Amino acid sequence: MGVLSLFGAKNNSVATHDNHVIIGRLEKVHVMAVDMSKKARIDTGAKTTSIDAQEIETFLRDGKEWVSFTFNNQRIQAPLVRMVRIKRHGGKPIRRPVVELELQLAKITKKVEVTLANRARYHYPILIGRNFLRNHFIVDVNRIFISSSHKLIKML
Repeated sequence: MGVLSLFGAKNNSVATHDNHVIIGRLEKVHVMAVDMSKKARIDTGAKTTSIDAQEIETFLRDGKEWVSFTFNNQRIQAPLVRMVRIKRHGGKPIRRPVVELELQLAKITKKVEVTLANRARYHYPILIGRNFLRNHFIVDVNRIFISSSHKLIKML
């Protein structure tokens, strides 16, 4: 049987269960590369985290492929990890670049693989997938924006 507890500062408590942070289906996520927090959809059905990326360009730096893209009017550059093929319902598969970004959700900061996608038609510019959630979070789909602690724990 697990233990449910609250920890943190007086007004910055975070609910936990068996050392997992409890979060809602929508949360604020901090993108460390641009020092900016944005609303994100938490999706346990998605394997990989995805971020809204506009004006995606690849280039060579020191003989290695890099990606440059715009997120919320801020330019980010990162080494290209790989290209993934995404299956689309009723359409041709598309290829998307994958980079590693450091993201913070609740008290957890992790560097994870992120697919770059045009999410302009979606309500939320960030989709948090299982690669970020695994081993650290429990999602309560009945709640939103419940992780307000800003104490950092780096998970490298």
